[in-house]
Amino acid sequence: MGYGFLYWTAYCFWWPLIFVALLPLALAAESQRVALSVVSTGLVTCATWLGVYSFFAVYSFSGLFAIGAYHGLTVSLVVFAAQWVRTRTRLPMALTLPCLWTGSEVWRMMGPIGLPLGLLAPPVGENLWMIQISDLFGLYGVSFAIAMVSGLGADLIRCSQGKGMEIKHWFTPQLRVGVFTTASVWLFIAVYGVFRLVESTRTMMPGPVTTVVQTDIPTKSNIAHGFDPDRMLNDMFRFSNEGLSMEPELIVWPEAMAGMPPLNQDWLALAVRAQPEPAASPETELRQRSLRFYRSLTNWVSQKSVPLLLGSPSRSTNSLSGFGETDRRNTARLLLPIKGAQVQLQDKVRLFPIGETLPWTGIPLFEWLNSKGVIPASFQRKQTLTPGSSHNVFRFPRSRIQNTREEWRFAVSICSEIMFPTGSLSTSISEDRGKPIDFIVNISNNGGFQRNRASLFHALLVPFRAVEGRVGVARSSNAGISGFAKPTGEIWGEIRNERGQRWTGKGAPELDLIEQIVRIRNNNAVSIGTNRTLNLKLKRMIERVEELRSDAGISGQSTQPIWIDRRVSLYSRIGDLFGYVMLLILTSASVLAIHGRIRSGIKQSSGGGSN
Repeated sequence: MGYGFLYWTAYCFWWPLIFVALLPLALAAESQRVALSVVSTGLVTCATWLGVYSFFAVYSFSGLFAIGAYHGLTVSLVVFAAQWVRTRTRLPMALTLPCLWTGSEVWRMMGPIGLPLGLLAPPVGENLWMIQISDLFGLYGVSFAIAMVSGLGADLIRCSQGKGMEIKHWFTPQLRVGVFTTASVWLFIAVYGVFRLVESTRTMMPGPVTTVVQTDIPTKSNIAHGFDPDRMLNDMFRFSNEGLSMEPELIVWPEAMAGMPPLNQDWLALAVRAQPEPAASPETELRQRSLRFYRSLTNWVSQKSVPLLLGSPSRSTNSLSGFGETDRRNTARLLLPIKGAQVQLQDKVRLFPIGETLPWTGIPLFEWLNSKGVIPASFQRKQTLTPGSSHNVFRFPRSRIQNTREEWRFAVSICSEIMFPTGSLSTSISEDRGKPIDFIVNISNNGGFQRNRASLFHALLVPFRAVEGRVGVARSSNAGISGFAKPTGEIWGEIRNERGQRWTGKGAPELDLIEQIVRIRNNNAVSIGTNRTLNLKLKRMIERVEELRSDAGISGQSTQPIWIDRRVSLYSRIGDLFGYVMLLILTSASVLAIHGRIRSGIKQSSGGGSN
């Protein structure tokens, strides 16, 4: 329980506590009662993180429990493997714990259900000197160094117990190794961090002036469209027009899967060919909205002569009637003011588990989880999204030619893709051993988090992506945190409210009221046009919704240059090699520990039989 409490407190209130967050786990590994320590660690971790993960509103309770149990399994395995290493070697916990813990972080990030949850590094993201080693070892290098401090604390406690207060009695060779290695690692981090920050003053230069726009539309599964999409579009245009006074070379809108209609060409062509229907239907309204939105967007881009990047659904069809869907995609679109509106596209490659895709469909494990209610019924009724095949390089002309090339090149990470180093081309290398891109753009939709702390968790990973690839980042998010990150990881130009807040922490108090409005409209569809009393009531409710939204949410625009850095990081060349080595250590120690327990059990059984 201490681990979860310290970890959560470090994230929410005081980041230095992250350096001792693993101390309870390290002490549990020192216990002589191995089975009790491992089982209790797993159960307590599951219970603690079940509450922490509650911000994933898309998951049912059983789904949340499955995530908590998965996290508890990896943490209990760290304790199990650490106890085996400590009894078989003379390695201090200052070395044992960080290796095993970092391996568990890599494990939790892998596979179709991988999520960057429980990582040690994000809370220290604003300490720029600490995170510069990410361009060597990635985020895992920072987690490793933090875990060393907790391991050293466990060594100090263990060596001092029962040895008296004289230093010569308890300052053992193992402890000396732990102190020396931990101090050396952190000295290297400090020196390297200062060196890289000083170096960046010579290597960074301002790139394209960019406007990022932030909407504020929290969503709920049964009222995802409980707002006016046309008003949303007008707000986006209004914020973008405000940014035009700074002469931006690019405007970025958020991923907006809930409010934006499908904008792919085959769908639009179908909408043009579709015959008017005698009675309005959701299908008809969606087709009409798609055409209206697309024409408004292309006209605005041509009129303002500025590229516009935005996110929207793509919906393929196989019938003229409109809704024989073959696949649905989450797509980033760059509209260029060339020949009307030239479009560059990229479909989201790494889909969010359960929210956008159902991993492992068709296999027995999935079917069992589905039978236990892990997958929400509301999601089962939807068709999962089709992933994209690759990340693309987007290009647009430079307004002010600074080098020999006449184009800016950038990569797009869509929403949760920014949480993974491979979620864009940020760490890729071109054939000439240089960078194929100048910067990256993240478009996100945090509306499903309903303005809770998950929006902060999402944004905390942006500095690490910037440092890992030495690239500038522009981020535009719905109901989240929008702004810019320099290649040093420095966050700046964030969109804030009049109180200077980038995040209010007030949740989404208007959603219950919106749900009531939607219900009233649906139940009184026939009489709502003539019932003045009902319309007056709805008007007052809508005014209250706007008051609540204005107080709890943050929207607007920020126009800043994106900083460019030509350095190619070591991490871009070797990838997660460091992390995979740590995962190999965790796996090997776990297998050997399990093998040892099995052999010990066999020997005990044989000895008991001969007696």
